[in-house]
Amino acid sequence: MEFDPRVAGVVLPVAFVLFSVAAAVAIVRIVRGPAILDRMIATDVLLSTMMCSFAVFMAVTGRTDLQFILLAMAFFGFVGSVAVSRYVARSENTPPPAPPADPDQTNPNQPASADGTSGSAPSAGGTSAVSPADTDPAKGVGP
Repeated sequence: MEFDPRVAGVVLPVAFVLFSVAAAVAIVRIVRGPAILDRMIATDVLLSTMMCSFAVFMAVTGRTDLQFILLAMAFFGFVGSVAVSRYVARSENTPPPAPPADPDQTNPNQPASADGTSGSAPSAGGTSAVSPADTDPAKGVGP
């Protein structure tokens, strides 16, 4: 097929606008996330958009010698997707930290009170310390 400059004058600007909008939306999703999988899918969309725009350029100009660049882009996209999916799968398979064996066990990071007990248990006098988090702002009193 022979190169026709009239086709390039119509196809290239329209394709440029469409692919630019798709790339902009993908970049917004890469930046905003929120999860790593959202960013990875957006990266795949951006790479696919770049590959399609490159393929349109090749088709309009007749440059079939650039097919190896498309192949390399596809390879890097595939390897990147596999790497991220393996990373996510590995991070999801890690067990959460085990809870303490004894639920009445005190927290070793909690400071001890003056009588040697932890601050969460009532003292010998029968009163307990009230933290600001325990007060109800609507009532103005503690528990």
